[in-house]
Amino acid sequence: MNIWFSWNENKKYINVALACLVTFCILKGKIKLVYSKRNIISFLLLSAAYVSYGFIYERFIGFIAGFSLVPVFFVIICLNSEDKEKCLDYITRWFTYLLIPSLILYLISYVFPIPSVGQVQIDIEYLAYLPYDNYIILVKSLFYLFRFTGPFLEPGHLGMIIMFLLFANRCDFHKWQVIVLFIISLFTLSLASYVLFVLCYFFCMVSIGSKTIYKEFFFSIAFLVATYYISISYNNGHNYINEMIIERLQYDQDKGFSGNNRVFGQIDAYYDFLLNNSRYFWTGYDYKTIQYLAETGSRGTGYVMYVVQYGFGGLLFTSLFYVYYAFRSKCRKYALFFLLFICMVFWQRCYPFWTSWIMCFVWGINSFECRMVNNT
Repeated sequence: MNIWFSWNENKKYINVALACLVTFCILKGKIKLVYSKRNIISFLLLSAAYVSYGFIYERFIGFIAGFSLVPVFFVIICLNSEDKEKCLDYITRWFTYLLIPSLILYLISYVFPIPSVGQVQIDIEYLAYLPYDNYIILVKSLFYLFRFTGPFLEPGHLGMIIMFLLFANRCDFHKWQVIVLFIISLFTLSLASYVLFVLCYFFCMVSIGSKTIYKEFFFSIAFLVATYYISISYNNGHNYINEMIIERLQYDQDKGFSGNNRVFGQIDAYYDFLLNNSRYFWTGYDYKTIQYLAETGSRGTGYVMYVVQYGFGGLLFTSLFYVYYAFRSKCRKYALFFLLFICMVFWQRCYPFWTSWIMCFVWGINSFECRMVNNT
């Protein structure tokens, strides 16, 4: 999930620059690290999976570039507990500060015409995005109509990362940032983020042992039922909420539900063939096959696409870091629910090496562990 001015920049150079900065800080002793057994093993599992991923996906160039994020992973995982908690709070605050004026400008732009400073378009091989009107702190595309993207590429990405931040902050609605981020997520009109919020909130309440969970669950169900009947009744169902959210949840014999648009083209056929073929089951298809699929318009995301690319062996190898870190947590109940939440996200978006995923997962668990220590 990159901000608009970094869309067409070579991510390898950005990663290398970031790695050099982090390495410099480590060597100068500016960062206090903790070399515990959990941290070191977690770091090795994550780094091995990421470097292997880079090698498979982009061959030798990807293999070399894969090392660029290793120092970053090292700091994210091995940073001392106090600074992890401060960093999580800092990122949550500044992400909120960035999105507030962006949302305000987004709302104003639909009432009063505001001239943009130009257009920006992302250049991704085999993918076509419409140009975005650029407002510096906001980008808008006709492709997403009324969906809020902030200064980022996709509303679905924005909604997903907000849900990660909410989980890392334990859905603590006593924090004003959590309330604001939740409200902002509603404007993404992302079906996935709405479903993820229900899971996120329920998992957090169960894991922290909320005394009012049954009352909150009852009111949540009542709100969802009311929303459903209002949306299908208002204007005979011809409204944005019903057409873009409710109807997409209806059962579909082929896709599971009608809003399941994670893969396109021949990906499902290749996935079905893989399930019954020992040659591809563990390793996925070779690089040339994946490239051919992309060139012919077959692409996607989520676990189906991930298995097609890397096989179930790659899927298991990737998951080792998350599973190990969760089971080694001092607050195992919260950590395992966070792991389950990531599995739900992975089903529709597979970005296990995004630093935003890793930071929220590691620092969220650390924050809960610190909370447990402070309460004892």
